[in-house]
Amino acid sequence: PGRCVRLWTTTEHNTLAPAHAPEIARADLAPVLLDVLSFHPGDPRTFPFFEAPSARALDRALALLQMLGAVDADARLTRLGRDFASLPVHPRTGAMLLAGGGGGDVDELCLAGALLEDDRAWPRDNARTTTDSDLSTAMDAFDPRRHQETARARDDLRRLVRKLACDDAPLKECLLRAFPDRLCRRRRAGSPEALMVGGRGTALAKQSGVLDAELFLALALEGDGAAARVRIAEAVSLTDIERALPHLVVTRDEAVFDEERGALAGVRRTRVGTQLDGGLIIAEKAGIAVSREAAAQALADVIGADLSRHLQLDDTAQQVRFRLAFAALHLPEEKLPMGSDDEMRALLPEVCAGKRTIAEVQRAPWAQALLGALSWPQRQLLDLEVPARLEVPTGSMISVDYGPALAGGAPVLAVRLQELFGLLDTPRVARCRVAVVLHLLSPGYQPVQVTTDLASFWRNTYAEVKRELRARYPKHAWPDDPLTATPQAKGRPRR
Repeated sequence: PGRCVRLWTTTEHNTLAPAHAPEIARADLAPVLLDVLSFHPGDPRTFPFFEAPSARALDRALALLQMLGAVDADARLTRLGRDFASLPVHPRTGAMLLAGGGGGDVDELCLAGALLEDDRAWPRDNARTTTDSDLSTAMDAFDPRRHQETARARDDLRRLVRKLACDDAPLKECLLRAFPDRLCRRRRAGSPEALMVGGRGTALAKQSGVLDAELFLALALEGDGAAARVRIAEAVSLTDIERALPHLVVTRDEAVFDEERGALAGVRRTRVGTQLDGGLIIAEKAGIAVSREAAAQALADVIGADLSRHLQLDDTAQQVRFRLAFAALHLPEEKLPMGSDDEMRALLPEVCAGKRTIAEVQRAPWAQALLGALSWPQRQLLDLEVPARLEVPTGSMISVDYGPALAGGAPVLAVRLQELFGLLDTPRVARCRVAVVLHLLSPGYQPVQVTTDLASFWRNTYAEVKRELRARYPKHAWPDDPLTATPQAKGRPRR
């Protein structure tokens, strides 16, 4: 019995979840898995958790442990992983301590570890000072008399680290080894916004004083996803990265697409890549020559990413795509390619060879490329059953438009009426399964009738069309019986 006073608004209350998510769904699983693997070797996905975490969270935690060298490819603890498990800290902090604990200033390293594990000893004033290291600022301001728990944690870590085999890397290199997936590059000079390894966007929080460095580590993040803010940052240089992470630094020449010019440019890029999140460009130099193969693939990737925008085919190539799609729809038993976007993308590297601009690719003989992807029997079948042109009684080969057939209609044959004299039945394609739509044209190439039943047109409508057009086109043939008349490809005087 009693009254509950909610210290939030009705709107906030209506957006709340019924209950908090369990900690297993919110916690960083890397230290959890390190403990699990210490007493339950094998695939941690088979461990009988009271409430199992998501497969994605497990995979990310395993990838982090593997990146830090704590587990091998089979999720077995390494010697380094067993050392991490003996330290009462996050595996990242363990990696940092073991990377530098064999050096001279172990007190400094262990203080850094204690501060990263528990931020209660961090300076609390709001006035931030420009610095290259938020961590060093906190260490300089640390007072062991005011923060005795942090001082005890530092001392405990020092005793534990001295029992282990450690490297003697300097602090900045230790941090890079522990946070390679948290490397960030500022988007613009002076901007708080940055790009993290793997393409994730983030920004410096107001507490951070690392305002100038182009490259920095995000030692502490607050918030989730794209809204995450870097609360503790550490400036690093390209030299620092190459010394600490030589196995993750890759430099190669790449072909990059310049949107303004619509063309490729060669760039030498240095990336830091990790097993956890991909890579981050940390340096680049323009004006580099690239190989023909790299240029073709880069151009193909750009065009393939937005095919409808970058690839405007001419009418001939478009009709080949229409024919292939029509054949796939009406001759499914033949299993012909259907001219899909994915099939177009598969042709791009070959078509892009030797080209550097989108305009050059658009001008390429795409009709030839599409037909060239067919086997000889497939090409013969397409020409026979879904022909690009149909022969009419005059002997003329008239183009067929298959586009309307893919929008719920049928192929269209637009032909002058006089060329069809003597033809009784409507032409059919796809093994006679589909009748074409005849757009019957006047001698002036204007449509006078649309039909799929030519015999009915001759029988019921031709006489009316003849009356309407004979006066307008007196030099053209208008026989009383079009089925016995000689077809005419061109108008000629009647005799």
